Amino acid sequence: GDENDTHIRTLADPHRRVLQRGGVDAFLMSVPKSLGQLNCIRIWHDNSGKGSSSSWFLKYIIIRDLQTMQKFHFISQRWFAVEKDDGKIERALPVASELEKNQFSFVLTKRTYHSVSDGHLWFSIFSRPPSSQFTRVQRCTCCFVLLLVSMFLNIMYYDLSSEAKLAKSTNTSNLSFGSLYITPQQIIIGIVVEFFALIPSLLLVQLFRRLRPRRKQLSPIRQALSKVNAPLQNEKKSRRRARSKKSPFTLPWWFIFVAYGLCIIFVGLSIIFIIARGIEFGDEKTQKWLVSIVSSFFSSILLTQPLKIISLAIFFACFCRKSNYDAEANELLDDTQIGLEADEEYLHAMEKDSSLTRRPMIHVDRLNKTEVLEAREYRLHEIEMWSVIRQISLYICFISVLYVVIYSNRNTSAFYQVNHLRKYFLNSRHEDLDFTKISTIDQYWNWLDNSFIGNLRAQEWYNGDPPRNLTGFIDDKSNRLIGWATMRQLRVKSTLCPKQTAISSVCEED
Repeated sequence: GDENDTHIRTLADPHRRVLQRGGVDAFLMSVPKSLGQLNCIRIWHDNSGKGSSSSWFLKYIIIRDLQTMQKFHFISQRWFAVEKDDGKIERALPVASELEKNQFSFVLTKRTYHSVSDGHLWFSIFSRPPSSQFTRVQRCTCCFVLLLVSMFLNIMYYDLSSEAKLAKSTNTSNLSFGSLYITPQQIIIGIVVEFFALIPSLLLVQLFRRLRPRRKQLSPIRQALSKVNAPLQNEKKSRRRARSKKSPFTLPWWFIFVAYGLCIIFVGLSIIFIIARGIEFGDEKTQKWLVSIVSSFFSSILLTQPLKIISLAIFFACFCRKSNYDAEANELLDDTQIGLEADEEYLHAMEKDSSLTRRPMIHVDRLNKTEVLEAREYRLHEIEMWSVIRQISLYICFISVLYVVIYSNRNTSAFYQVNHLRKYFLNSRHEDLDFTKISTIDQYWNWLDNSFIGNLRAQEWYNGDPPRNLTGFIDDKSNRLIGWATMRQLRVKSTLCPKQTAISSVCEED
C-alpha cells in the first residue's frame, strides 16, 4: 500500500482444504495499521503437487477493507504453472482500474464461468458456488423433474402422433445398433420436447433461488468485527438499510413447501401417465421413445442449458457490466445480505478467545529460475507422454465404435446366402459341369441354357409334383426373386488403355 506493506501470508487452513478446483475462498487477515491505498499484490506458490495439481489458474482477487468497506480488485486471468503461458509461478498484480474491471472480455469470461458453475442445471450439481442459497438437493430435484417431464412429453407425442403409429421405416438414413434403430426424426423430437420441458424446470429454479433463509446467523467475520470495531455498528446498520432497499425480489422461507409441492405434482403426474400409456406401446414404439428420451437428456446438457448460459452472459456483459460485477462481489464477500450456512463456508467454528490471532513471521523458500526451468522441462515431457497415451486410447475407442457401427448393419447370414446362390446358379452340385471355368461364348450359352434358366424359377419337386404356391421363387424353393433377372454386358477392349502422363511416373505397366 501507500503507507505500509505486509509480510508473507500463507493461504491455508488447518481444518479444511482450500484453493480447490473451481473454488472461491475468503480469508480474514489483520494488519497492525492501515496500509492506505493498495497498489499491488504479489502472489506465488511452491509448485508442489503431482501432475496438473501443481498448476493454478487465478481469475481475480478482491480485497476489502472491513473498516472502510472499500474494495480493491486485482485481475489476473493467467496460469501460475511452469508448463503453461510464460512458465511463471510468481506474479505481481497491480490494482485494477474501473476500465479494466468493466472490460468486455473480462466480464464475459467471468460471467460465463459463474453461469456454468451456478446456472447450468446439471453441471451446477457438482460445481455449485458455496455462497449460493440454491442447494444441491434442490438442484437434483429440479433435474429429476426435468427428466420425468421430458419422458412424459415424449411418450405423449408418440401416443398422439399418427406418424409414430406407422410401420418401421426402411430409410437408408437410419442408424442401427443391433435391434435398436435411430432416425433423425427421433433425435429432432427429443430436442423439441426438451424446449417445452424447460418451462416447468425454470419455474422451479426461480422459486428455489428466491427463497429467503428461515433464520440468519452472524458469520465469524462479523463476530470479529463486532469485538474490534464496535463504534462502526451504526454506520454498518445504515449501509445495511440502504442495501436492503436495492435487494432483489425474494419469497418467504415457507415457499419452499410450495416449490417441493410442485415438484411432487410434476413427478407424480409424469409417472402416472408414463405407466398408463407406456404399457400399451409395442417394441418398435418403445425403442423410438427411448431414443427420444436420450436425445432430450443430452440436448438439455449440451444445447438448451448452454444456450441459456451464453445468451445471459452476453446480455450481462453488454448491458449490465458494473451492476452485475458488484452483485457477484457482494454475494461472495458481504454476508450481511444473505445468511451464510455452516455447511461449506465455515466448516469449523472460530475459537472464541482468538478471533484475531497474530501469526509469527513465515519464511518461505521460493524456487529460483534454474529450478523453475527444470520443473518446466520435466512437466512438458510428462504432458507429452500422457498426450500419446490419450491419443492411443482415443484411437482404440474410435476403432471400437467404428467396428460396432459398421458391422451392426450387416446381417451375419448374408455371406452364406450369397455363397449359396453363387453355387446354385453355377450348378456346382454336378461334378461333370464346372461352369466356374467358362472361357468361350459356347460355354457361356451352354451355362445359360442348362443351368441358369432352369434354376431361375421353381421347377417340379423331386417326385414330379408341380410347384404350387411358389410363384416368384427360384428353384431352391426358399429364396424369392424380386423383379426380373437382369443381365449386363461389359464391352472390355482387349488392348491396353493409353498411358496418362499425369500418373506415368507413379504407375507402371504390367
